[in-house]
Amino acid sequence: MKWTVEQIREICENASEIIMSYYKTDLKISSKEDDTPVTVADKASDKLIRAALKLLEDIPILSEETLDTKERLKASRIWLVDPLDGTKDFIGKTDEFAINIALIENRRPVFGAIYIPVKKEFYYAFKGQGAFMHKDGTTTGIHVSERIEDLRLLKSRFYKSGRHEAIEIKYGHLIEAVHAAGSCYKGCLIAKGEGECYFRYGLTSEWDTAPMDLIVHEAGGIVRQMDGTLFEYNREDTINRIGFYVVNNKKNILDAQERL
Repeated sequence: MKWTVEQIREICENASEIIMSYYKTDLKISSKEDDTPVTVADKASDKLIRAALKLLEDIPILSEETLDTKERLKASRIWLVDPLDGTKDFIGKTDEFAINIALIENRRPVFGAIYIPVKKEFYYAFKGQGAFMHKDGTTTGIHVSERIEDLRLLKSRFYKSGRHEAIEIKYGHLIEAVHAAGSCYKGCLIAKGEGECYFRYGLTSEWDTAPMDLIVHEAGGIVRQMDGTLFEYNREDTINRIGFYVVNNKKNILDAQERL
């Protein structure tokens, strides 16, 4: 790779400046075909990121906010982008939205980056090289916790599931606390040892999971679809249809798979 992680961080910081220029303002919100919200901030961030990534490595880009031409399916390497992960968190002013960038090679992420604009935290990983967080000019290695009890269970603010509530009840004796957190930030919290479990039932998309997938794995954790298989990326169908879990230890999968 001729580009550096510092160049990716700079792209994220520049996109973040655009996003933050719209934050706490009266946003014009529209809906996409799947009824999910989109704002001018999503689109402006997308435009900057795609242009910058093309200059680093001119390969196909699959982005949430760009029409998918399917030409990418012929490529072994693609960029995978969510220019504003957690639009509902952005609109709701939770401070926990993110920028997601991943490099996919032969269906799996080999580089992943997550930037949290409000917190100015940059998480990243290269395959086989560990996971890291950069903040306030300092880069530190991160690792999942070793807890198999007194678990900190993470859940989404805007997505509700009776199956998730059932796990809270059934495994209450193992759970110390339940915290709501935004977007892929839940994966970052697990990767740096500030949570142990996150179970997601329902639909997500490739760009929601790819960078988190690699960062958590490189931090020593586990990310799997609910049937126990690894995610594959750069698929024709970009929707993740069977849910997934993110845990620090295989003992903390609980009975997620039984609840498909």
